[in-house]
Amino acid sequence: MGQTLTTTNGTWTGVPSPTFTYQWFRSPSTSISGATSSTYTLTASDSGNTIYCRVTATNVAGSASADSNTTATVNQVPANTAAPAVTGTTTVGQTLTTTNGTWTGVPSPTFTYQWFRSPSSAIGGATSSSYVLVSADAGNTIYCRVTATNAAGSASADSNTTATVNQAPVNTSAPVVTGTATFGQTLTTTNGTWSGFPSPTFTYQWFRSPSTSISGATSTTYLLTDSDVGNTIYCKVTASNALGSATANSNTTAIIAVTVPDTPTIGTATTTGTTTATVSYTAPASNGGSIITRYTAVDQNGTQRGYIPQHQSGTIGLTGLTPGTSYTFRVYATNSAGNSGLSAASNQITTQPPVPTIGESYAGGYFAGQISYNGDGVATHNLVVAPLSSGQLQTTWKTSNTISYGTFSDVDGLANSDSMNDTSHPSAYFCRGLTIGGYTDWYLPAKNELEVLYYNLKPGTQNNSTSSGNNPNAVPTRGNYSTGTPGQTSATDFRSGGTHALAQGNYWASTEATNSANAWRQGFTDGTQSGTFSKSGNNFRARAIRKEPI
Repeated sequence: MGQTLTTTNGTWTGVPSPTFTYQWFRSPSTSISGATSSTYTLTASDSGNTIYCRVTATNVAGSASADSNTTATVNQVPANTAAPAVTGTTTVGQTLTTTNGTWTGVPSPTFTYQWFRSPSSAIGGATSSSYVLVSADAGNTIYCRVTATNAAGSASADSNTTATVNQAPVNTSAPVVTGTATFGQTLTTTNGTWSGFPSPTFTYQWFRSPSTSISGATSTTYLLTDSDVGNTIYCKVTASNALGSATANSNTTAIIAVTVPDTPTIGTATTTGTTTATVSYTAPASNGGSIITRYTAVDQNGTQRGYIPQHQSGTIGLTGLTPGTSYTFRVYATNSAGNSGLSAASNQITTQPPVPTIGESYAGGYFAGQISYNGDGVATHNLVVAPLSSGQLQTTWKTSNTISYGTFSDVDGLANSDSMNDTSHPSAYFCRGLTIGGYTDWYLPAKNELEVLYYNLKPGTQNNSTSSGNNPNAVPTRGNYSTGTPGQTSATDFRSGGTHALAQGNYWASTEATNSANAWRQGFTDGTQSGTFSKSGNNFRARAIRKEPI
């Protein structure tokens, strides 16, 4: 097709010499319209036919015709008249199929195939009329190029282009978990690598191996808790798109280890004695994944001063301190992994000064013991008893049996005495008027102050009254006496007959009794305390004391 045929006239006789005309035919006898020259260009209509030319010779005598030889069958290069058509579901794993389309051509063509990802990427090995979609096709469109070939040549035609190829998610590289496998640290997972179209979205679930899901652990990060200690951890990543979902597990961590606790919060330090104190603390938010077994307090020099074997907030008793010395304290927590950092320093405290010896010359008189005005067993003051020769008088409590306002304290004899510092109260008036050793703050002891004198300066050896002696202000606090406790004082000068001994008789306290006609007294023979004695009807002894703050 498209080639030109040429005919000769052949050889003729005739006079005069003839002229010639031509008519081309498709065998066996179909004249070709307009084909009337000595040449003829083959057209598509000639395909599959043989061609010959009829030559007519004409002169005045007449005309005659002769047919040429017949050509071989006319061939035609294939030509596409209807494009190939690709059908099938555009999902990875599904099969696409192409038709050949419609073609002309002589002889009839044979067909070959090549599949493409748009716009022009040939797919290796995809050379049949069907093609199974693979992961690499996801997100692309596909078409097939059909090539028709015969003896005359070849031609190609492209099919329709498919819709974009979809794919359910497929994991090609596992998620990776990173981070330190220690309580309180944060683990992080990657998504891993996935194929799939449309592009998948991701969700997360963390697990304790082998398969225990961790409630609420559904993000790309996970903070390790004490429940994880001793376990290994991994994350399951789920990829989802319109075609479905798939999961992939990350690597598994090392066994989760404990770490030291966070640092406790320091509280308040409090002096409790000459060599003791306390310090409070608040437990840290994190125990490091292992229960805290103890809290330890150290002083400013790092010397351990006390500990408490518990896991919660509390107060540590401190011992081994030096009297009259200033301290600050820090606290640390301990678990199976070790010790936390040290807390901030506490407030500064100063331990109480050394306690004088009972009966020792002290602050204008003689040391008689300690008292706690707070009633917590922690000494706040040292009591000083006046010398016998200048600090004791035998007299009534009051000149009448009427109420004396402001004299009801069991422990603050100075306040009581100041409320009755007049001549109608001879005992208190005597004590408040003393100046001994340069001190003018002498007073009549209150009920519980007087009890301290008896306990420490008991002059004799008689058994004690077991219904007396309860004293919440004593240091330490104590209940009633036993028959043998307290015993006779160790201070020689205060034993019966001694230079400053208290008499084995009754002594006034500055505390008025519930019945306003009476006042409290204590017997220094057996320690009996009573509030049933008339203020004006009894001449008891008044022994002055003073107090020194600690």
